[in-house]
Amino acid sequence: MKAYLLCFILTLLFAYLAERCLKQEKKKKGIFFLLVALFIPCFIAGARALTVGRDVQSYFLVLFNGFIKGESFFVVTARANVEFGYSLLIYISSIFKNISFALFVTQFFICFPIYLLAYKKRETYSITFIIFIFLLTLYSLSFNLLRQAIAISFIVYGISLYEEENRKWLVYFLIAVSFHYSAIICLLMILTMYINKNYKKDRLFYIFLILMFVVSITIFFKPLLTLFPNKYSVYIGSKYDISNFSIVSIIKKMYWIILCLLYLNRYKLKQDENYSSTLSYTTFFLMDFILYFMSLQLSSAGRLGYYFLYPGYFLFIPKFKEIFKEKHIVNCIIIISLIIFWYNMTVVNSEVNATYPYISNSVDFLNDY
Repeated sequence: MKAYLLCFILTLLFAYLAERCLKQEKKKKGIFFLLVALFIPCFIAGARALTVGRDVQSYFLVLFNGFIKGESFFVVTARANVEFGYSLLIYISSIFKNISFALFVTQFFICFPIYLLAYKKRETYSITFIIFIFLLTLYSLSFNLLRQAIAISFIVYGISLYEEENRKWLVYFLIAVSFHYSAIICLLMILTMYINKNYKKDRLFYIFLILMFVVSITIFFKPLLTLFPNKYSVYIGSKYDISNFSIVSIIKKMYWIILCLLYLNRYKLKQDENYSSTLSYTTFFLMDFILYFMSLQLSSAGRLGYYFLYPGYFLFIPKFKEIFKEKHIVNCIIIISLIIFWYNMTVVNSEVNATYPYISNSVDFLNDY
């Protein structure tokens, strides 16, 4: 835990310095401190041993080892069975034949869209708070979910652009899909936001239909796999596994849903644009809750819910302080909740993603043993 705590403290310190400088209109200093806050988590990710994070041992090493041997890009990509975007990223970062650098670059692509979001939203949200949310939610998880973590980050930023009616959201969506094909499910988020904004009279009916569609995906997931390429056929014979069921996970997901419902209740005018936005994020949290039950059929299938969960984390949780008058108290409750959830995910359930304890082969000081 030493490495994570040191990473969190230093990253938040420089994020805070960046935020102060930007508020004082010292833009160059602010950007410099923000870049340092970006470098620290990327360095910790790059310096880790290959045993930290399960996916590192699978497709990452297949790609890296193949490329440094000079094998064909398409041959290595097919062997690793990964998407074009991530294969291209490792192909470029393997030029220096340094595995730590390749891991650093991967983490950079995970962090950068979130930091860009924090910088862009600095007038509305606290840069430090958004980065704090990132460190306690997606960061540790990203040591394992390399490709999907990149896809999630680009989806989060793309959703923020869609809210602003910026057509560039489509570019970030396509980038996300190029790193992990499962990101295609995020079209449901775009559809939800479009309905809430343009069909206010009947939107609850349409949202109900969307939620029923997600429920159907969850129930009929295994039969649907027959429509996918042969590489997914191994999952068709999987049985329901209640060992993946976790009361703590249910509580965590219900926690955010309840806060969203409290937030919705504060709006008297249902035609308000903020009400429409809140309803969208409430729907996202509900989708994540429903998709969680897919993990009872196949553990990795539950990851689809992450695409709905993390936009809520970064784009909506910072708004929760508006529910009550004592905003600082609400922020403290959110911070404490995130710390508890992070500890449960990283330390208590360390065997799931294998990101704890932290081990480094190059920086002994960071090791947990």
